[in-house]
Amino acid sequence: MAGLMVNSQNNITLNAYQHKYEIEEVLIYLAILIKAVSKNTFDQNLDNFKDKSGNLRKGKIIEYIISGLDSFPNLKKTISKAYNPNLRNIIGHNDYKIKDNSLFTIDDELIITNHDFIEAFYSMQELHNALIWTISNIEINKNVEEYSDCGVLAIGYYYNKEIDIPEIHLFQLWCFSQCDPEKKWLKKAQIYKDKKNITTKLTDICVFSGEITS
Repeated sequence: MAGLMVNSQNNITLNAYQHKYEIEEVLIYLAILIKAVSKNTFDQNLDNFKDKSGNLRKGKIIEYIISGLDSFPNLKKTISKAYNPNLRNIIGHNDYKIKDNSLFTIDDELIITNHDFIEAFYSMQELHNALIWTISNIEINKNVEEYSDCGVLAIGYYYNKEIDIPEIHLFQLWCFSQCDPEKKWLKKAQIYKDKKNITTKLTDICVFSGEITS
């Protein structure tokens, strides 16, 4: 669930939003947590939020989550902004057009402005990253060394003219980076180039591929 830089609405960012919306684990985790706190019940199945086929009814579970967060206004605001069912449905049905950097229906009815879309997207990203931090922090405390090379979000390359040497910038979630601030786990970096793509292997589980840019 690494971050994506978003500054405008286009087909890529709209599809990215929809994909994030469809991640059910986030909603399940929150619903179970709220139910456990409010009713002292650990309901792992959440059958009352599923249809006859066993599929999760996202609209219903989102309403339940939001209604249970009155004591946490900031979190409630974030989730309310992040999960826009109307936006998700229109993207899913490909029933929209982008005009003047805003999203409209085929009949020219405004769906969402660019500003509000960016707020929704980053609210979703903020929520997902917060859950990653919470869950991973619990796991890390069990075995710190085992997770020292986890949580790497991105790798960037930079040429430092002052010391005449290329540098690798490593972006790692705080909860993981604190396991080893000096990065003793990083023994070597293997780099492979293939046309316009570059693959960087730091460890067996920490491998990144991406397009080479300026």
